[in-house]
Amino acid sequence: MTTSTTTAFAMPSLGADMDEGRIVEWLVAPGDHVERGQIVVIVQTEKSDIEVEVFESATVDEILVGEGELVPVGTPIARMVPDHPSAAPVEESEPEPAAAETAASSAPAAPAAAAGGPGVESEAGHVTSPVLRHLAEELHVDATHLHGSGPGGRVVRADVERAARPAGRRITPRARRLMVERNLAPERFADRSLVTGADVLAAPAAAPSIEPSASEAAPEQRAATERTRQESMRRHIAELMSRSWREIPHYHLAQRLDLSVALEHLGAANERRPLADRIVPGALLLCAAARAARKVPQCNGWWHGGRFEGSDTVDLGLVLSLRSGGVIVPTIQRADELSPAEMMERMTELVQRARQGRLRSSHLGEASITVTSLGERGADEVIGVIHPPQVALVGFGAVRNEVWPEADGTGIVVRPTVHATLAGDHRATDGVVGSRLLTQMQSLLDGALPDELDALAGGT
Repeated sequence: MTTSTTTAFAMPSLGADMDEGRIVEWLVAPGDHVERGQIVVIVQTEKSDIEVEVFESATVDEILVGEGELVPVGTPIARMVPDHPSAAPVEESEPEPAAAETAASSAPAAPAAAAGGPGVESEAGHVTSPVLRHLAEELHVDATHLHGSGPGGRVVRADVERAARPAGRRITPRARRLMVERNLAPERFADRSLVTGADVLAAPAAAPSIEPSASEAAPEQRAATERTRQESMRRHIAELMSRSWREIPHYHLAQRLDLSVALEHLGAANERRPLADRIVPGALLLCAAARAARKVPQCNGWWHGGRFEGSDTVDLGLVLSLRSGGVIVPTIQRADELSPAEMMERMTELVQRARQGRLRSSHLGEASITVTSLGERGADEVIGVIHPPQVALVGFGAVRNEVWPEADGTGIVVRPTVHATLAGDHRATDGVVGSRLLTQMQSLLDGALPDELDALAGGT
């Protein structure tokens, strides 16, 4: 038996309703060292291409699933060697040496063993495995001058492959294919250490060659793929909403919120900020919804196994429309702890990334409550549908100037307002609790948030 320190890197669940994902592009190769938070692979879901990060520093040992392959959530797609392996590594059986030699001699070109695994390890500083010797010869690598990264300094497959890669810029396989399709030379990307498919797609296409080629059909093929994805997304959304209506006993509430105080203070704060850093009313509404959920915790959590499970944090799902059609719901972690300026930064980042198809896996954590906002050009009111297993969804219509009666009943005025709605799960709450959530929003928009805006204006 040999002890392996590799760990499985599995296809992540990028949303509670995701069942499978397709590998679009690997941004790393065996032998690469990756840091915590580094993007290693692009995964296509029914809604978007997602940049998947690693959550611990490690060395890539083996790629298990190739580009273009569709696999279920939880399927190992790569193996990693953590920088700090756990105290209880996984044990893997090692074949008999004779069997390994026989397999190597019968099919020397097939790198069937994992990097650093049985049958491909060598003695410290020396390549003794027939498989590794053959690979070194195939890749024109001098096997006598290799640095071993395996246990005890042994040379493993990843060391041979790393030695075969030239230093400097690396181009992913997908990027190379797209360069050919778009008639772009690698020299166009000389300023990049890593060239990905997204980089090539973002670059202006070169003039077509004199002879038309099959690659000219690529734009039509991509358009057809995009149409298929849109149809799949619509179908997926419809299935999720049907499940929500079928399983969740909804109730709905609506309240018109007075924004006059909040917007007055927001205007004063924005006068002191650069144009690019100004805060829009939508950021204030997200702050109000998140903080109200903290104050009314019965609306912040999930319905699991016949009971309500409250969340310790307010992780706010934000419904975003995509220019190509459909919606995606990234998550703002600990949204109730964000200032209006910080909320604006998070919201802007998510909108830009979602519309560019560059959301990260860390943006798609499980939300504890969701907000849908129709924005300036939206309808006056939105009647939402809860995203299971959550128990509440807040909706905001467009900000409008509307007639508002004076508090003392002496007359009427015109004030900026927004219609806020709540879709609640009657198994977890009732109308009384839901009303408290909406009332808390008005209180926050009249008090705490304007105070923070004043402090912001005074400190800039």
